[in-house]
Amino acid sequence: MLFSRSILVLALSFVMILLGINSQSGWLFWFAALLLASLALSWILSLFQVRNMSLFRRHKPEISEDEPLVVTLHVKNGGRVSRHLIEVIDDDPSMTYAGRKPRLKQERKSLRDRLEELEQGVPEQSAIIDNRAAFLIPSIASGGEASVTYSRHGLIRGIYEDWPGFFYSEGILG
Repeated sequence: MLFSRSILVLALSFVMILLGINSQSGWLFWFAALLLASLALSWILSLFQVRNMSLFRRHKPEISEDEPLVVTLHVKNGGRVSRHLIEVIDDDPSMTYAGRKPRLKQERKSLRDRLEELEQGVPEQSAIIDNRAAFLIPSIASGGEASVTYSRHGLIRGIYEDWPGFFYSEGILG
């Protein structure tokens, strides 16, 4: 999937190739080839980051009207290598699944807000964006598990048996 960083790297590579053709400079071709190779490697690695991952969800089968739904997500790495920087996205249980995978867009913060968060040591555990809960798991060893617990408030009445969950990984260049 193309992101803004990926498109920027592709455009920069194309410009370097055009400059290399016009100025007959071989080193510009090498830099363009390095950029394109790193972009391809980033795409391939991000695809392999989410392979052999499984998600199990546990919650109470029944809750009252004003009680929050406490959900525990168990993420298991079934692969041979450890996984790093995996984002787990738990979809909204009250929405019907339309077959469309989520694409989260984080809200932009100013540099001052980010520095204040770092000084205060406020960890960014979860974010609920468009009624989807998103969690960042820094590292899971080979065959290891990680679990995350969160609560959902304000659900409408109904039966929530199973709803989709996704893994998301983005390479260095998108």
